[in-house]
Order: sequence, then C-alpha cells, then structure tokens
Amino acid sequence: MRIQLFNKDINEHALVMNTIKAILTDLCTDLYIDHSPSLHKLPKVQHLITCFKGKIKSNKNILDIIHCLHPTPAVGGIPKAAAINFLSTYETMDRGWYAGPIGWINSDGDGEFMVALRSGMIHEDNAVLFAGCGIVAGSEAESEFQETELKFSTMLDAIIAKN
Repeated sequence: MRIQLFNKDINEHALVMNTIKAILTDLCTDLYIDHSPSLHKLPKVQHLITCFKGKIKSNKNILDIIHCLHPTPAVGGIPKAAAINFLSTYETMDRGWYAGPIGWINSDGDGEFMVALRSGMIHEDNAVLFAGCGIVAGSEAESEFQETELKFSTMLDAIIAKN
C-alpha cells in the first residue's frame, strides 16, 4: 500500500511541476529546475519540493508570473479552466488567504513567492482552517483525510497553545 501512495504522490507532484514548467518557460529565460524533487520534512508531514529559478523576460515582470501561475494546479486543479469552473460552482466557502501567493518583491522587481498551502482565519472564538489534499488517480479517501488531519494539527496546536 505504501508504494502505491508514494507513486500517487510522485505523479501528483509531476502534474503540478509540468504545468509550472510550461508557464515559466514562456515567461523566463535561463530557467533552472531541480533535476528531481527533494523531500521537505516537517514535524508532522512531509512534502515533495522542486525549486525553480530563472530570469524574467524583459517584457514581463514578477506580477505577470504570479498572474499566470495563480492558482497553481496544487490548489486549483488541472485543466485550469475546468477546475476553476468546478470550484466556483461547488465550493461554497470563501478560501480567505488559502492558496494565495505570498512572498516579497523589491524595488528592482526581484522577488520570491510561494503558495499559501495552509492558512486560517480567527474571528473572536471561532477559527476556520484551510489545508488541501491532492486528488488524482490513485487517491484513497481515507489516506487523504488522514493527511489533511496532520496538516491541520500544526495550526490546531498553535491555537490550543495560545489558550
């Protein structure tokens, strides 16, 4: 069972990577992409991660890249138009900052952005937490649910510690 989930995770990551690569190839020169994903280990979960670096074409800027990438397939789905249509039809909640681009940009136009894969909104005594899971061929509902619970646990720990 673990091998199947591992292959599912590799395939899920590849779908996201290939989409990002295609977008950045049109917007950047001197594009460098890690040869293979690495494992980013956190206390309760681990993620596959691949870094991209490049020079933005002279007729583009970092905000053009953010516009073209957002939402990434990791949080919006693919094919993009169909996935966004599905989410806008069936997702009945406001995602808040979840899945948004976060990062920095300086006066020279250099910057670094990532996707907010976890977020939460607290209002008075209520908290709404956001974390997702990648649903692709080979996904198993129980495994995805357990993974999402682990993702929430870090934010829950912080909320509980504050009280």
